Amino acid sequence: GGVGPAEIAAATVRAVKAKKPQLVVLCGIAGAYDSTLRRGDVVEVITERIAGLPERYVREYEATGPDMGLPLAEGVSVDRSGGGLPQAQTDGSDMAARAHDTEAGSPQTLAAVGRQTEAAQGAERETEARHGTEYEAGESRQESLPRIENMEGAAFFAVCEALGVASCQIRAVSNYVGEPFDEWAVEEAVANLTGILTKIVENNE
Repeated sequence: GGVGPAEIAAATVRAVKAKKPQLVVLCGIAGAYDSTLRRGDVVEVITERIAGLPERYVREYEATGPDMGLPLAEGVSVDRSGGGLPQAQTDGSDMAARAHDTEAGSPQTLAAVGRQTEAAQGAERETEARHGTEYEAGESRQESLPRIENMEGAAFFAVCEALGVASCQIRAVSNYVGEPFDEWAVEEAVANLTGILTKIVENNE
């Protein structure tokens, strides 16, 4: 579909127009905000919001396709890696420095970074009280879902909603948000994603 909201929106329209599918599935890699997700984990993203919008424009987009049987996550759509972090941390320097200290990459360190990031974003996330971190699928999910970052999810869900076609989004975690690109585990994420997608297709043939 391409990189970014414009490319994925155009690609989705073209695909739906040409194929007239009952279901459209967006697949790709993503960054994780904390250590509740590991590099290589594959998740189904069930909600998306766009980072950085003024409060009056904030809304949540939702997947409308079937449950893929994968761990669930919330998505934050950004215009660049780290774009969902508080403004002071958008270059990733503070988060990356703390996540790569003498306990570099440890679950405890990454969890602490995640908690601090969540606290800094608390005011922004209150604007989404209509849905919060709970997903309704028959009955409300009470637990807080892990959060991932990508560039296309919100636009993809929005286009599918407008076209009246069911949508699912599957992402493999390649990195923790704020890490430099040369530390991303892209090959591992893509390999795991490919394996999961192969199983899903084979089980539904």
